[in-house]
Amino acid sequence: FFDFAHSYQPPLYKEKRNIILTAGPLGTLQMATDILLRSFALIAGQLPGWKLQLVGPVEPAFQPWLEEFRQAHPAVMEQVEFVGEILDPQALYSYYRSAKVFLLTSRRESTLSHATAEALAHGCVTCITKIDACEDVTDNGTCGVAAEVDNPEDIAKQLFALCRDESRLQTMSERAVQWAQTALSMERHVERLYQILFGMEESHG
Repeated sequence: FFDFAHSYQPPLYKEKRNIILTAGPLGTLQMATDILLRSFALIAGQLPGWKLQLVGPVEPAFQPWLEEFRQAHPAVMEQVEFVGEILDPQALYSYYRSAKVFLLTSRRESTLSHATAEALAHGCVTCITKIDACEDVTDNGTCGVAAEVDNPEDIAKQLFALCRDESRLQTMSERAVQWAQTALSMERHVERLYQILFGMEESHG
């Protein structure tokens, strides 16, 4: 993640709400939004007071499936909010700061999701599928959990365990901020690269 506006402030856990957040193009094959909604539907009734927020544009081809899901799960949809696409980074960051959990049900992801890195930086505990970068995202389980790809039952199980354990959530949220600042900050990586390139050059000068 990169703080373009130089306005980043570490989040305060006490300001977070019972929100599960996802962000990205909704309804694509890669994002597996259908799996995400099916997973949440399995546990929504057991998580009163929790909300699922989906940020991003909805693919037109996904609309028929979504409408069927709405009709089949009206009670679940009362806990679901489609926010729409957010282009202003600062507005998006406010959603990250409010959420306790960032849920990513991708079927594949060749690199660490940019949105996930931003979510971690803002204290979101990640619940992610076992894609290539899952160990980096969760720091080997210290700031998130990983579930099987295309497995709503396993995703729901991992998500439910997180949401029902406030102490665990707070500990992992604080670790997520530390991990993002240490390992995922673009500024930190650029500084290290600069030191390697120019520091070595100066030492031989």
